Amino acid sequence: MIKNPKLEHLRKELESVNLNFHEVLDKRQEIVNQIQTVKKESSTKNIWVPERELSLFKNYNELNAANDKKDLIYSLIIESQAMMNGDYPEWSSG
Repeated sequence: MIKNPKLEHLRKELESVNLNFHEVLDKRQEIVNQIQTVKKESSTKNIWVPERELSLFKNYNELNAANDKKDLIYSLIIESQAMMNGDYPEWSSG
């Protein structure tokens, strides 16, 4: 089998992007955990603030062209990470 150098390069580049993607997700989860800890320690009654979530999505939409699949992935990441440590609505269930 003859190797295609361009294809091999692109695959290595994709592997790097995948690794970076996982690192960014892990870092995001770490920050979410810290935010939730601070909110709990400060006895904030509402850990989930709908206005804040709306601003996150508004900022996301302003920076990114509409793409249903990307939008779904983004919202699921936010939901799943936030639900790990607190009272957070589960949008994906209905």
